[in-house]
Amino acid sequence: MNDPRITIVTPSFNQGEYLEATICSILEQNYSNLEYFIIDGGSSDNSVSIIKKYEKYINYWISGKDGGQSEAINKGLRMATGDFISWINSDDLLQPGILAKIPSFFESKNTGLIFGKSVSFGEHVIEKTSRSDFDDQFPKILASVPFPQPASFFRRKVLEELGFLDESLHFGMDYDLFVRIALNFEIIPIDEIVSRNRYHPASKTMSMSFNFALDWVKVFSRLVRSFDFTSEIIADLKNLNLYHYAEDYYEVGNSFEKKEIEKAYIYFLQEQAQFYYGAYKFREAKNIVSRIEYLDPIFYKLYKLNNINFRSKYIPVNMMRFFKFMRTLLNSQN
Repeated sequence: MNDPRITIVTPSFNQGEYLEATICSILEQNYSNLEYFIIDGGSSDNSVSIIKKYEKYINYWISGKDGGQSEAINKGLRMATGDFISWINSDDLLQPGILAKIPSFFESKNTGLIFGKSVSFGEHVIEKTSRSDFDDQFPKILASVPFPQPASFFRRKVLEELGFLDESLHFGMDYDLFVRIALNFEIIPIDEIVSRNRYHPASKTMSMSFNFALDWVKVFSRLVRSFDFTSEIIADLKNLNLYHYAEDYYEVGNSFEKKEIEKAYIYFLQEQAQFYYGAYKFREAKNIVSRIEYLDPIFYKLYKLNNINFRSKYIPVNMMRFFKFMRTLLNSQN
């Protein structure tokens, strides 16, 4: 019996330093029914020459200007014929031997997405393996991206029923897709390492992290507009300047209790507080954690958000920047 087809899309732009390792991690899976696309945004480095080196093993590739990562990924997704799909960025890696295992995790026809563990690595980065058995899985998926995107695969019918990536989002397109899946399908964690996520100074996660906060506000605002019992949350978001005014909303096929969305809201606020604090926007961070303390004092204590509250109130921004610089300097010397 033939293996189910798996499609992988790699968006690429000027990351020739890492691209070959990414390609090899996918091709060396030796999966018999792999469909592989590389969508390059018109790189000016050695990326194209690397792609050409492997082009006989690649189903399709292109290099030319595009509207960003979301558009590049969608170009590949629209061509995909695989039963199961993922995108692996040009600086990340697939765990050896994982593709052969992926189909077995989609036993239920209502399983829209599976996710596993991922190992974070990079220069001056202490390797760490993410978890796939975390508490409050569903509220966290509605509130953020609690697992690395390359550690996930989804059914093609997800795209057929729910649509492709939102190209207006350049940092929260995976969050938006995962929310849509969570609202309409099952999401299943698996006890396998699926990917290795590379961290480096040019990666979006490290160099432009606050932009994620802005996109996530758009997604979460759309989420709470999708229910008829969230007026208080919407009012709260507006008071905190964390609401994106629009009229769009999500289609919801699964059933939800109010307390699940309220819990997701607390986790969303926690993530926003971390983003604002990391961007040295201390006044906003303090306002957010103070609201969490009011809404859920136990959560506030459990996640030690008093640390953000205290530092935001008493430690000058310049001093925090100096501490961060010194910590980065020490890590680079180790």
